[in-house]
Amino acid sequence: MVRYGLFTLLLIAIYCVSPKHGHVTISDNGYDGIVVAIHRHISENPSLIDEIKNAFTDASAFLYRATNNRVYFQNITILVPTGWSENSGYGMATSETYETADVRVDKGAGSDNRPYTHQIGLCGEFGQYIRLTDKFFTDASVPTNLGPLGKVLVHEWGHLRWGLFDEYTVDEDESHFYFDTNGELHPVACHQWIRGSWPCSERGADGLPLPDCVFHPEPTQPDGLPIKSSIMFAQWIHGVEEFCHDDPSDMYSFHNRMAPNRQNIICEGQSAWGVMLENTDFKDGNNPTRIIDDTTPNFIIKRSGVRRVVLVLDTSGSMDGDRIQRLYQSATYFIENRIEDGSFVGIVGFSSYAVILASMTELKYGYQRSEVSSKVPQEADGATSIGGGVRLALQVLQDGNVTSEGASLLLITDGVENTYPFLMNVMQEVYDSGVRVDTIAFTEAAQSTLQQLSSNTGGLYNYVPEDDNSTAFIDSLAATINENPLGNSDAIPITLSSSVISLTTSEMTYNDTLFLDSSLGNRTLFSFIFPNTVLDVALLSPTGAWIDKYYNGYVVNVEQRRVAIEIQGIAEAGMWKYIIYNSIGTSDNIKIILESRMQYEDVEPIRVVGRLSKTTLNYDVDPQLVVRAEVKKGYSPVIGAHVTATVDTPSGQVVITLLDNGAGGDVIKNDGVYSAYFLDFSSCSTTCRYGVKINVKNTDGTAMVKSYEKLSGALPMKPDLQGVHTTTVPADLFTRSSSGGAFDVDGGPPPGTNPKDIYPPSRISDLKIEEQSYDNRTIRLGWTAVGDDYDRGIVQEYDLRMSTDVDELYDNVDNTSRVTNDDLIVGNLSSPQISGSREMVVVRLNTTLSNGTQAFSIRAIDSDGNQGKPSNVAFTTLVYVPTITTTSTTITTTSTTITTTSSNQQKLLLFLLVTVAAVACLIFVIMAMIGLIKYKRRKYQR
Repeated sequence: MVRYGLFTLLLIAIYCVSPKHGHVTISDNGYDGIVVAIHRHISENPSLIDEIKNAFTDASAFLYRATNNRVYFQNITILVPTGWSENSGYGMATSETYETADVRVDKGAGSDNRPYTHQIGLCGEFGQYIRLTDKFFTDASVPTNLGPLGKVLVHEWGHLRWGLFDEYTVDEDESHFYFDTNGELHPVACHQWIRGSWPCSERGADGLPLPDCVFHPEPTQPDGLPIKSSIMFAQWIHGVEEFCHDDPSDMYSFHNRMAPNRQNIICEGQSAWGVMLENTDFKDGNNPTRIIDDTTPNFIIKRSGVRRVVLVLDTSGSMDGDRIQRLYQSATYFIENRIEDGSFVGIVGFSSYAVILASMTELKYGYQRSEVSSKVPQEADGATSIGGGVRLALQVLQDGNVTSEGASLLLITDGVENTYPFLMNVMQEVYDSGVRVDTIAFTEAAQSTLQQLSSNTGGLYNYVPEDDNSTAFIDSLAATINENPLGNSDAIPITLSSSVISLTTSEMTYNDTLFLDSSLGNRTLFSFIFPNTVLDVALLSPTGAWIDKYYNGYVVNVEQRRVAIEIQGIAEAGMWKYIIYNSIGTSDNIKIILESRMQYEDVEPIRVVGRLSKTTLNYDVDPQLVVRAEVKKGYSPVIGAHVTATVDTPSGQVVITLLDNGAGGDVIKNDGVYSAYFLDFSSCSTTCRYGVKINVKNTDGTAMVKSYEKLSGALPMKPDLQGVHTTTVPADLFTRSSSGGAFDVDGGPPPGTNPKDIYPPSRISDLKIEEQSYDNRTIRLGWTAVGDDYDRGIVQEYDLRMSTDVDELYDNVDNTSRVTNDDLIVGNLSSPQISGSREMVVVRLNTTLSNGTQAFSIRAIDSDGNQGKPSNVAFTTLVYVPTITTTSTTITTTSTTITTTSSNQQKLLLFLLVTVAAVACLIFVIMAMIGLIKYKRRKYQR
């Protein structure tokens, strides 16, 4: 077969046909495709739908005003759970699911109904979703704490759509205040004109109020202060209608770079409006100001349905031999174990023409599964008509009286189509049907446009390499369920481990251990898949119970070459041992999968989701990609786990470690999102495929579940709900495996052993002043080391810059003073540590410098002279801070009035009186001595 035959023509067809799916789009100033999904645990409540409509109608009008009449919400779909009553006005969900919704409405935790947006990307990148509670819409007390709901939604939309960050202090170990260049105290905000109070007790060594001291803005600002911003600070302040911008003539909305908030740190000092103008919504004059008389959204209500999937399997001649065997083993395992009960499944095979192998059949626990799985093909021959297979799959849905809207096609192919009908001939039928198409490219030679087909229909794209030394096939199939659970994630098995072990002829037995944590244990299944001969297997439970082939749940399927052991009842939590008996002395790669389900509906298990920063890239244009893994228990991050990504490349497997340290490819430290750059591209003259698998381990007990007592989110009015307070509890010993998806790369590095170093070090984003001494004129700086190539290796040196002007470090860093090793008391800028280490230097300041701002920025330089971007700007104002505690004090500046409370004012007054008295006494003594000396001199002269 010709590898990329018909590629250009098919690609044109895919782009030219207008799909009905996809992410949020914008046209003529209006956003389309927004999905608001209600969780299945929320009881049916028609009034909730009305309140959602009211809130988003208000939000649309406010968004229109806040963006200078440039955008509004035009079309919104509200997705209700399957358990809600059928309604003639409800449509059937197509690509909409709770897990992929832009806005998720879930049950509230206690009295905290603060919304928040889950962000894992850099500045300007889309967020993952906005999380709201049902009480956010129905509890009348919420607006009294957060302000008008429409304003709150626009605040969160800023995070989700434009990749903005909060302008107030979010990190719990940081102060909510800072000193300006004149030594005046200000709250961390977009600008310096917000007035309010802070009833606090003491300050730290840097002179700032401690992190638990929270600034309380006044909802109504004083007359004479025309406060108009900022939406990303406190959207509930009366008069706030704008995002902070870069126009200095409008000082009440002019962005303040000095405020040490996430917007400045992550967005390199850019204002919210400045970041927005770089978004495609507004860039190059897109969606200019337009008069729109009615910004009320058009609401469509849809209802989630059960899973309906047709497997579309390649049985052409190129699949003959080992490939069709691997397809058979993986697909039968998928049907018998992975698809949840109540789903409808059909099978179509295609080669020169397509055939129906299994009509749509409902799967139930213990029923129909083996009957359907027996129809998976085991023989391959003929040409390849992918379009024929897809067209017949749509017919299977129709013949089974199953609505195609919201159904899925799971297309698996290893080759390029060469027989009519082609994909381009059936594209419009696919889009019109409303189906989602998940694709698995089996081997490097598979049809090149599979990724685009999945992207255009809201499906997943995965890649399975030719070598049978991984569980990529099974992981890819599982991902189509795990990442599209249709709001039914409680019923879907979680993969604790999927691995391949190599058995040698000399090993008569092979044993290892697997961990099962206490949140799981229901319908626990150990599967052993053999390439040739089925061997005997045994298990040893954590309490020593022996399980072998005489166990009631032990099943051998010779045709599928699989041993399945389902634990009866609830499986014990802890370490399980498995033993494989190699009685015939075979040498094989054996796949081992452990899966289990939740025990209790109200006890969330730890889940892992793999994410890629992109799924296609051109090596010559932007040769980098970030691999991420979210590890969470419910909404709580799991930190301290060991996370790796195994990437199948054309040159073999590459394993990279993912870190949650807020450095390199990772944006925020300890948020449960582990990240790393992937840079190991293979030399390819055309398009190459890469598949990713995520493995997470906590076998040494280092992982912790980080539980938020107060979730970060839109700033509330009530002081007791401001700030983020977290606790951590040890996580169970656990392991998890998950597909991380696949990506296609156009081109690659040139052949050779020493290619040019094209990768700079990562930007340092956590430069921090850790300690300062007014008396010694020293400042201690700390940051996380980055790598020679983004987050890999060791850089050559650090370029540390210092200035008394924060703006100069942002705008003209090369003209600022460079700090050398001669200026350091501790540390060495020419001897960096390995990426991920904590770096520290102590800078000695020039003693002739007067009190004032000392600002710093740093960047890394590699051995080839490649420079990372300048870091965030860290600054302080060296002021003398007496070791006293104050309360009941008012600090007034020209821009901000801050009221404080203190308990030692009398001590301060007494200290001042005693000091004045001592000085007066000293002056009196000196004057008396001078008088006495003069008197004696006159007497002597006489």
